[in-house]
Amino acid sequence: MSSNETNNTEKTKIYKGDFGYMKYRKKVEIAKTLFLLALSVILYVAGYIATGSNQNLLTFAAVLGCLPMARSAVEAVLFIKAGECLSEETYRKIETENLDITYYDLYYTSYKKNFPIAAIKLKKGSLIALSLSDKVEASDFEEHIKGILANCGGSNIAVKLFKDTDKFIERARELNALTGEDPDYSFILENILSTAL
Repeated sequence: MSSNETNNTEKTKIYKGDFGYMKYRKKVEIAKTLFLLALSVILYVAGYIATGSNQNLLTFAAVLGCLPMARSAVEAVLFIKAGECLSEETYRKIETENLDITYYDLYYTSYKKNFPIAAIKLKKGSLIALSLSDKVEASDFEEHIKGILANCGGSNIAVKLFKDTDKFIERARELNALTGEDPDYSFILENILSTAL
């Protein structure tokens, strides 16, 4: 396989925290659900045609196949409902600034509210986030993420949610201008990522 083919293959998979993740996962979950549904239907029909009855092992396999299909359908509904957290226009605007954004396109859920987050940057004891949704209250998200941080040893990290892209970019520039070594945030970053949808 040539290096161009390898690069094209690598670009087709989008990981959590990358731009376009929500859209990508929605497509994957819908495709997986349809595939598993088709497989169950094919098994059922094949068993019925072969035996003339639905009392056979293929029917049993088809019914069991509905379990992963149902789980995948729930995932698909979650991603459809969540939608996209970040438009391509806003992503390009942020990326042209070379701000070294930690994560893009994350969706957090809590008992009370959901939080579509366009971007997150963690540096020098400060976590800043951008949400483009009118439904997100800054104080609610800040409280939610502080709870996550407290559970993973990051209770001393300051949290600020921005609703304005330009203000978020301005603060990210300020954080980039800070010099010196950052503490090891790897465990905290894993928790921030793993708690998102």
